[in-house]
Amino acid sequence: EIEEKQLLMESFLESMANIEEDYERALSELERERAKKTKEYARKFSEDKQGLIKDIETTLGIEYVAP
Repeated sequence: EIEEKQLLMESFLESMANIEEDYERALSELERERAKKTKEYARKFSEDKQGLIKDIETTLGIEYVAP
């Protein structure tokens, strides 16, 4: 019975390690995508404000009103 519990614990720890690795990979990918989008929107802000406004309106479903 102790061996069975030990095997279950080892299996559980291995599963947790795999989940943590998947989480770290996903978090890293999310950070890369966020940086990419931030750079894209910064570029649009300085070079293509109308394109940025259209993205905001499409994504958020709101109408941009110029100040």
